[in-house]
Amino acid sequence: MESTTRDQSDDKTKKDENGEISSRQAEGMANALYAKLRSDRAAGLPLRDEDAARLAGCAAFRFGVGDALAGWEIGEGPLVYLVHGWGGRGAQMSGLAHLLAGHDFRVVFFDAGSHGESGDGEMGFDRFMEDAAALQHHIGQTPYAWVGHSAGALAIMRGRRTHGIRADRYACLAAPFLPYVPIERMRAMGAPEPVLDRIKPMIADQFSCSWTDLENGMAWERDADAPLMIAYDSDDKVVRPGDGDRIARIWPEAHLVRTEGHGHNRILGSEAVIHDLLDHLSPH
Repeated sequence: MESTTRDQSDDKTKKDENGEISSRQAEGMANALYAKLRSDRAAGLPLRDEDAARLAGCAAFRFGVGDALAGWEIGEGPLVYLVHGWGGRGAQMSGLAHLLAGHDFRVVFFDAGSHGESGDGEMGFDRFMEDAAALQHHIGQTPYAWVGHSAGALAIMRGRRTHGIRADRYACLAAPFLPYVPIERMRAMGAPEPVLDRIKPMIADQFSCSWTDLENGMAWERDADAPLMIAYDSDDKVVRPGDGDRIARIWPEAHLVRTEGHGHNRILGSEAVIHDLLDHLSPH
């Protein structure tokens, strides 16, 4: 028995030396990478002077447990909440906030936890859901619309089922169909596929479902009474522009806006997106 065990151990060592990875190693690497994903504060975008000036034109407030989260408000009218993406910040949405306020909307936006001026905490798609729900509770009003960017948009759409996030209509700009972006970044950094296969269900757990459920579009379950607008840029290097087509197959009535030359972040300032967003938010 001892000889057999030793031989098996030797074989395992040889496999490792040949570049293969054992199940135990894969599990350890997956746990470490996922823990890092959950604990790292978002590097985030720098606060530009023009964004700081726009924030100064809004009413600032704090909310959440211990007032850990930073928020801003501007305008009067139907209530619209804005949510940024992973690594973004509320200031990124400030231009859109001022524009909507100028069209007679009351606009509220915020820094998600571990982003911008908000306090630290566990990172994740579920953190976006929790913070969005906390904002909705703090304001005490279901909004007329949620407008989300990237990971924030995906979180809002799944949060409809998991965190009681509701609105009369939704707009999602450059939103991934499912949370593949962190998986692709880990793959680009050299994480082996057996490791990534173990991380996928960990991330899916943030959505209270399986990875297969997410691949099948669970986050985008159609609301018959809440119109959806989605927008994608052909030059986006973060999310797949074809995700819009996948969503449209699940939600055929969704209004799909296609742009080019803007990429992942600058789509927020696209004239075509703004034009269609204003139309989407107008009572019909």
